[in-house]
Amino acid sequence: MSPPKKKKKTTQGWVVDSGRRHAEQQGEPPKRILVITDIGRDMDDTLCFLSLLHYISLGQAELVGVVAAGGTSNQRAAVARGWLRKFGYKDEQVPVMGGRSVGKPGWFSPEGFPTPEHAALSPGDGSDFLLDCARKYKGDLTLLVIAPFSPIADALDKDEHGDLKKIHAIYVQGQAIITEEGKLVPDPQSFNISQDLESATRVFEALEEQVPFRLLGKHTAYAIKLQHEHFNLWQAQLADYNSTQTHKIDLLAVAKHNMDIFRTENPEKFYPLYKVPEDKRNDEDWFGNVGEISVPYDALALLFLMDPGLFDPTQHAHHLIVGGTPGAHGLVDVETTKRTLVEIIRISCQQLIPDVPSSRA
Repeated sequence: MSPPKKKKKTTQGWVVDSGRRHAEQQGEPPKRILVITDIGRDMDDTLCFLSLLHYISLGQAELVGVVAAGGTSNQRAAVARGWLRKFGYKDEQVPVMGGRSVGKPGWFSPEGFPTPEHAALSPGDGSDFLLDCARKYKGDLTLLVIAPFSPIADALDKDEHGDLKKIHAIYVQGQAIITEEGKLVPDPQSFNISQDLESATRVFEALEEQVPFRLLGKHTAYAIKLQHEHFNLWQAQLADYNSTQTHKIDLLAVAKHNMDIFRTENPEKFYPLYKVPEDKRNDEDWFGNVGEISVPYDALALLFLMDPGLFDPTQHAHHLIVGGTPGAHGLVDVETTKRTLVEIIRISCQQLIPDVPSSRA
């Protein structure tokens, strides 16, 4: 469902052109999106949610629900609920629940966000809800998968009438391998896929003939890296919001905590990836010396769904693929895409609201 209407904000410069592209779709109903997320581990899930708020506020997207996947899924679901409350949603407007917990358990919840006991989470593991949405919306439902595939695989086990084969599309942050027989096989080099490769493989095998997959790979994300300056820009937009709050939103702090999960779990991979100088690879100095704060995999997967004109995908059967091979980012113009994403998040930071009365558990 859509959140309460907010007063429209005006923008300047090149963003108006982006708005004009979106306006061409005004005669169409909003895209109904169910998000499967492992928010709380990496900053890119949070940036994806902030970007989604922009398209919802334009009337171009409708969020029908959120299923959290990965390890400690209920804690991740509570983080998602915390952001939805800040977006203006009442708890009863959008179902949020944890899926089967598979994958690394590390997560971070910003200060003041609800615990699972106080997040009004729907019961169940998410698979029943996913299947209900497939039956209800059929070809109007799009899945945005920015987490392990566990909830979809579990829904397949219960899908006696093939309802999942009728959904519009599955957008995935991750890569696939094309076999000699022309089949798509999930690539375990993608983190989300690797966390539950068995489920990802089952979903691809069961659905790829009927459902178009839209895959955004890591090589697209590597072309769009976000630094301290971008987070400082977004934080400045939160000044009015934070002035009213006991628990303030500090996006850099959220990013640091998210990144620190990766850093402490796998420093050998983290430090070279984020280009931290060797003499700064310690608990005190690392964050001020990272080459970038976020590689926005998940936010770009959303842009692939909502603003496809920014991308130059490769077609395979009825599937579209970008960023699946080294040296091929699949973007029409890197700087335009980066500016679009930065501005979308900046606008969304202006749209957070202090609190929403609701029937909270």
